Amino acid sequence: ISIYPNPTNRSFTVSMSNNIHNATMRIFNVLGEEIYSEKLAAISAGDKKGREVKLEAPAGIYFVEVSDGTNSYVKKMTVVK
Repeated sequence: ISIYPNPTNRSFTVSMSNNIHNATMRIFNVLGEEIYSEKLAAISAGDKKGREVKLEAPAGIYFVEVSDGTNSYVKKMTVVK
């Protein structure tokens, strides 16, 4: 999983290094509270466009998880003002 830009100012793109279908993307704060969830039909490996996300959250550290039920990918992300 790749997140760019990281750090971000609340708008970022998620891309994958392998194909993933029927997945869920969830974002958690450092307390483990889910603050965002979205169903994803598919993200193709190497898709330079990826999935754009606009997150309304305060500055801080977050964890982005993309899971298809079999595989789960997690990446740390920093949101700045």
